[in-house]
Amino acid sequence: MSLEARNIAEGSLGTALDAQNERNSKAIGGDNNADLPVAIEPRPSVAPSTYSKSVKVFDYGLSMLFRRERRNSSTRPSDNVPGSMDKILQEPLPEEVEPTSMKSLLLAATVYGLEGKCCLWLPASELYNICSRANVLSELKTIFPSGDADRYADYVCGSSDDRKPDAELGQRIFAILVTISELSTLPCFVKAGLRDKHLPFLSTDRSFQHLYSPSPEFQGRKEPLLCFAKKTTFYKRNFYQNQWWLNAPFISRDSDNEVKEYQLQMATAMPWTSWGTPIKSGFSEVCRVEIHEGNHTFHTHKAFAFKTLSRINSKQAGMDFRAELYVFMKMRPHRHLLELCATFKFEDREHGTAADLYAFLFPWADGGSLTNLWSKSPSAMVPNRTVTPRVLLFWIAKQCHGLVTALDSLHDIHRSASQRANVTRIERMKTTENYGIHGDIKPANILHFSQISDPTGMGILKIADFGLTDFHTSPSRTKLVDDKTLMAALAYRAPELILPDGYYSRKVDIWALGCVFSQFMTWAIKDVGSVKKFATARSKEKEDTFFKTKKWFDDLRAKVRSSEGENFATEFLTLIQQDMLEVLRTKRIASDKLAKKLAAFLSKQSDQPDDPYWNCPLPSFRSKVQENACCILI
Repeated sequence: MSLEARNIAEGSLGTALDAQNERNSKAIGGDNNADLPVAIEPRPSVAPSTYSKSVKVFDYGLSMLFRRERRNSSTRPSDNVPGSMDKILQEPLPEEVEPTSMKSLLLAATVYGLEGKCCLWLPASELYNICSRANVLSELKTIFPSGDADRYADYVCGSSDDRKPDAELGQRIFAILVTISELSTLPCFVKAGLRDKHLPFLSTDRSFQHLYSPSPEFQGRKEPLLCFAKKTTFYKRNFYQNQWWLNAPFISRDSDNEVKEYQLQMATAMPWTSWGTPIKSGFSEVCRVEIHEGNHTFHTHKAFAFKTLSRINSKQAGMDFRAELYVFMKMRPHRHLLELCATFKFEDREHGTAADLYAFLFPWADGGSLTNLWSKSPSAMVPNRTVTPRVLLFWIAKQCHGLVTALDSLHDIHRSASQRANVTRIERMKTTENYGIHGDIKPANILHFSQISDPTGMGILKIADFGLTDFHTSPSRTKLVDDKTLMAALAYRAPELILPDGYYSRKVDIWALGCVFSQFMTWAIKDVGSVKKFATARSKEKEDTFFKTKKWFDDLRAKVRSSEGENFATEFLTLIQQDMLEVLRTKRIASDKLAKKLAAFLSKQSDQPDDPYWNCPLPSFRSKVQENACCILI
């Protein structure tokens, strides 16, 4: 057992856990005034008028954890399965067990989060394994008569007869009392009808005179819990401090695959095992985190992006949170759209502040964004693997087709649903918000998941950041430009957003994506640094808006044109220039038609390695060959 665990076992909790609770708050976005950007003006409200159904989780994921464990109970994990305990923890404790044995097991299983730099907490899977009925009963029998011990074991673990709902159990309350050596007071909690779902218990003030439950069952009343009425301040303080490291959330989407909204307290110990450097943007902050394998079910992902919204204006942050969550609830899952794992609302009820913290959890993109991708040479973007022009161009075609189909599923979610269901005729309700506009397509919002398996080894691209996304009814899908529609990056704004009395429609996304695709092909053809040169060429205009790019496109086509005739690169460049970067909104191509044209390109795939359609010359590869040749000569 670590020195820290021994200290806790001996009762040295006060100072350590006071400091830990403060660190917990900082680790999830903490102090109201800590490191907040102060020069940011609140953006216009983007909250929708109606919301899709969402599922709020008040019990820290306990119900989902217990359901999963019970489903797996017939095949209890062995000691070589991630998240499981050693075999000794699966077996009953001996009858002569000492009162501190269960306490020792709990403390020995604790984890120091954030690579040992932050909070102490117990993985949810370990708590479930340690608090098996056999172990709990053995511990209870050291204090209570056999009959009472059986009854209290039912309270802690449930019984095979009544099959109580999972959140009605008392495992965590039991574990807290064991840890603070107060198991003899368990009957007070049983009599009061308190269960794990009522945790955490909060203090009405810093003196710990009264503890109350924020559970929805108490309807927001801060009524002192009677089970603490005659307890000492030391007892209440000990219980309060220990509950946090025994109550780390279990993050999952459950079998229904619905995204969960976790309702947590600011002092919650999050199950992070690593925490990256925060990346700040205008209205949010993103950190790379890793989660203990016993506290989540997203095991296809190694790391996650924990995105917290700015707390400068808590009310605005709440509206932004609901708006972005609404987008995810409306969208259809798509391979090229960012997946939402979970959401969190951290409340600070104890200190009487309204500055709640809102956060999202997404899979982490190892490759960063397109901006990061373009900082690498096209011929060397996959380590220890040869990339040829043919392989690169086909990957670009496939990814661009995927991005367009993803955007199309957002542009018309009703059509997307009917296509999935193979329905040829479907009634569209004019009052239903089926038409989405992303509103902020740019390289930074297209993520490169280089870690996802792909035949080329290059990974896949996904559209992200739906903070400006709106859904509209059929009559309102085209509207006059307003303040919100002018929040997209200037360089990627469609002409109609800049001209007086312009119209805001789904075509603004097509223009922005055309800008991105033109940069993508510039990088593929002219190598690293060419995207910046493209921006320099555009900067000679009054504003960098991609309006006048004919000369640049002509130069790109000239570099990839061959004697064999048209190829993918020349045809794609023409499609971008003529159909996507069409200045007139009404003549600009729609996402469904664009997807069909890209699919037509892909249908020309050939197994012949020298197929001229895909094996067109790319100067970016020739420059690399010349560079290698020079190195050899030197």
